[in-house]
Amino acid sequence: MGRLLSNLSHGDPDHVTAGNVAPFRRHMQIVPLDTPAAPVTQDDLDRAMAACPVPRAIADYFAALDAPQVLAIALTRLFIAQFAGGQGEGLLSGAERYQRLGDRLRMAASRTLTLPAFWSDLCRSLQVGGQGERTLGLLTLLSMPRVLGQQVLVTLARETETCIVLAREWHETVKRMDAAYAAKANVPQIVPDQETLGYAVETLPPPASSVIRDVPAISGNATRHSLLREPGMRHLLDRLDIAQNDLTWPAVAQLLGNGGSLAKGSAIPPDEIALGEAIARDYPLWELLGGVTAQFVLPGSVGRAVAWMVCRENAAPLAALGITPEHAAEELIDVMTSVHFADPPMPHATEVLVQGAEIAFLFEADPYASDLALGALACALETASAGLVLGGKGVTGHGQVALTLPNDPSFTLYARQYEDYLASRKAHLRAGLLDGTLGTGKGVCRPAEKAGKGKAKTEGLFDAE
Repeated sequence: MGRLLSNLSHGDPDHVTAGNVAPFRRHMQIVPLDTPAAPVTQDDLDRAMAACPVPRAIADYFAALDAPQVLAIALTRLFIAQFAGGQGEGLLSGAERYQRLGDRLRMAASRTLTLPAFWSDLCRSLQVGGQGERTLGLLTLLSMPRVLGQQVLVTLARETETCIVLAREWHETVKRMDAAYAAKANVPQIVPDQETLGYAVETLPPPASSVIRDVPAISGNATRHSLLREPGMRHLLDRLDIAQNDLTWPAVAQLLGNGGSLAKGSAIPPDEIALGEAIARDYPLWELLGGVTAQFVLPGSVGRAVAWMVCRENAAPLAALGITPEHAAEELIDVMTSVHFADPPMPHATEVLVQGAEIAFLFEADPYASDLALGALACALETASAGLVLGGKGVTGHGQVALTLPNDPSFTLYARQYEDYLASRKAHLRAGLLDGTLGTGKGVCRPAEKAGKGKAKTEGLFDAE
């Protein structure tokens, strides 16, 4: 278990340009719904539809839509109407702005469970909170029954672009119904006539027992790197008395630090499987995590790492660990604004997981994993617990985590076995890292020269010098 000692920044590469606020990483998952006992009545539905009469000039566009679709478009139209300028200029002008609105609309609908929460999230993400007029129509829509609101959110998340296209047409049509606007814009006035669409409550989709939501999450790569690979590297180098700048072969440093990569033009040795197995036996950390030498991929790793934010959306997996979450995920997300002091100053807003939030970590190993691989895992976690930083912006103090280690005698036993092993084979293991052979007698972490014009491959291409 980990508890945040400072805010955690963990960016989402899927939404790097989605708006004014850099979003926290999220992934889609099924979230059970606590469906309210009170059903939607015909009066409830009629009241919601009466709050958003459709201009008769475009009513045909809505003829094939159901009630949740019309309400979703109406809510989108109200946002455009309130936060765009009178001529469509300003916040929501131009294709880029509407693309940004679409991204944020989809995100807000995908990560909230009620319409008031959706509206607040959308305004906050586009940094327009507190602006716009409060209209009776908006208040009526935001107060519709929760079951109906959940159906509207599903529509907004799944049919975002359609909602925006029809909402923009609706907005422009309403503006052209005003004689003063039509004259000023030099466009024909549209007859100011509206109609309320009617739907029978029996036509509504049945209430869902679950919904797919975009939930804040810690990536497996970040967990694996910050809690296993990087601290495992620091522990190994410390025990072998090697400083990082002593590693003269880049492929060794890469293998230790990030898992490595194949060298350009490398040739796979014919005995790669035997070499990989020998390396995994000599260096249990790579049995645990796997990796890539300059020449070939090591055998598959035997260890896995998973992280769950302690929030109600993750109640099911957390229950298996004996953890009962108190907060919803979005309650744990805040927006932090920093300023780059230039001329003019450049503010930058980022979503963060708040200080004090908890993260549950689960580490598993395959049944055939060696005791030494389990010891490498234990020692990596012990090293991480001395100063764990997770996520981005670590240099500015973000992502500091207090890690609680398991209270299990076997954890200590495996760690001591691994420590004893490193001490007993220190000279051999140290030499393998420094000469790029990883103890195989062959230059597995040295870029091999590929045969080309006027050159021929020679025997012993992978042999150590």
